Amino acid sequence: MNNMNTKNQIENSHYLIEFKDGHIHLFDKVNQANYPNILSVIDDGDEGDSYDYSEPLDNKEIVAKFLGCEIVENTLKSTMKLTGTIDLPIDLGSRANDGETVQQEVTLEIVLNHHILEESISVDIRTVNIADEHRLRLVFNTHKKNEKSYADIQFGTIERPTYLPQVERWKEEHWDEKPRTIEPLLSYVTNGFHACDVQIVTEAVREYQFIGEEYAQIAMTVYRSVPYLGKSDLQDRPGRESGTKVGTEGTRHMNELIQARYYLRVLGNVDDEYSCAQFAKEMLTPLIGYQAASFRNNTDEFVLSIADERNLPLTHSLVEVEGEAVCSTIKKDSHGTIIRLYNPKRSDATKAIVNDKTVELKTCQFEDLLID
Repeated sequence: MNNMNTKNQIENSHYLIEFKDGHIHLFDKVNQANYPNILSVIDDGDEGDSYDYSEPLDNKEIVAKFLGCEIVENTLKSTMKLTGTIDLPIDLGSRANDGETVQQEVTLEIVLNHHILEESISVDIRTVNIADEHRLRLVFNTHKKNEKSYADIQFGTIERPTYLPQVERWKEEHWDEKPRTIEPLLSYVTNGFHACDVQIVTEAVREYQFIGEEYAQIAMTVYRSVPYLGKSDLQDRPGRESGTKVGTEGTRHMNELIQARYYLRVLGNVDDEYSCAQFAKEMLTPLIGYQAASFRNNTDEFVLSIADERNLPLTHSLVEVEGEAVCSTIKKDSHGTIIRLYNPKRSDATKAIVNDKTVELKTCQFEDLLID
C-alpha cells in the first residue's frame, strides 16, 4: 500500500533527494557528492519560428517557484510530487515591457526506485501552456565547469564544445545566422564519463544546451510556443526568411497539456560511453510481455498460445551478445535473422561475441574537412 506523509525527502540505496527552501537538492551516496539546486524549471522569450529558436532583444528568464511537496512511498518506489507556478508574460511585448502576465501551473514528479534500477531518477514534468512566444526548459545543475558535451548519435557518440568563439564575431564575419550550441541528441546527453558526471536520458524533445556560469547547467527543451511557421529579420537570423510567415496554431501549443519524462543518473568510476548507451536503452526500451492465462482471456481480441505440456525450459534466447557492443536492430529477412551492433566508444575498438561468433567493431569517427 502507498504511504503518504508530509516529510520533504525521499531516498534509496543510491540517492537522497530533499526539497528545501523551494529548491531540490540531491546527495549521491555512492560518490558522496552533493548537488544543491539540482533541478529547476526556467522560461525565456522566443522570437523564433517553427524552424529555429531566436533570442529576443529584450529577453528575461523566469524561474518556476515550487511551494508544495507531497511524498508517496511504497515498497517499490518513493515519489516526490512538487506543485508550483511560473508567472509568464503573455507575449514578447509584455516580456520586454513588464506587461500583462499569466500564472501557469507546473508540476514535477520525481521517482526513486527500490530494489531494481536504483541508479535511475525519473523526472516527469507536466504543464498546460497559456502564453505565447516563449520556451520552457528543464535545467540540471552539474556543479562543474564543462568545456565539452557528449551525446549519442546514430551508431556512435559525439563530442561538442559548450562554447563557440564565433558567437562573438558572427556579424562581422557575415554569417547568415548566429551560431548556437543548441544541439540534438538521440537518447542521452552527459557532461562527461567520469565519476560525479551527470547523464540525462529522454524521449521528449531531443534538444539540449549547456548554459550558465562555466556552462555548468544542462538545459533540456520541454517545449517552445511560437505562433508563426516562418519569420524574417530575426535577432539571430537577420534579413533571411526561413519560410512563409503564416500563423500556425499547432506550434503555439495554446491550452495544450505538455508532459515529458527524463531520467537522471550520476555516473560512477566504471562508467563510459558503453554503459551510458546501455542505460539509455534500458530506460527507453521497457520489457514487453504477457501472461498466458485463461483467467479473463479475451480470445476474440487476443490469441494466446498455451502449451498443453508445461515442460518448457525456464529461459530461452534467440540471440546472446557478450561484450561492450550495443544492439540496435534485430529483424528477420528471407535469409535468416539480421543483428545490427555498433561500438558507442569514441576512441577504443571493441569485440562482441554473438552466439559464440566473435566480431570486431571499430569506432565511428567524424572529421571536419576543409575543401579549398
